[in-house]
Amino acid sequence: EINKYKNTIGDSETTVEDKNKAFDQIKLLNQISSQEELLEEKVKNVHNLDSFIKIDGDQIRVVIDNDKHTSSLANDIMRTIQSNFQDKKYISVQFK
Repeated sequence: EINKYKNTIGDSETTVEDKNKAFDQIKLLNQISSQEELLEEKVKNVHNLDSFIKIDGDQIRVVIDNDKHTSSLANDIMRTIQSNFQDKKYISVQFK
């Protein structure tokens, strides 16, 4: 998606308004990506588990690289993630 927005910015026929919108989208995507990386690092530090985290609006998908799991561990991971946000997030945890 970032490349698509970069192409929009680089296109000489694109309006200034569209270029500004594309720039704002790139900025937003970079912020989300940074937040995902920080959450993955926090899960690693707190629970000693490797993870992949995807944020999409108020939904957060967590995939843990561990086939052994309990509902208690999943709840702890959800609380760890939620503690980083003031607003309620819908967090799902999957183990693989």
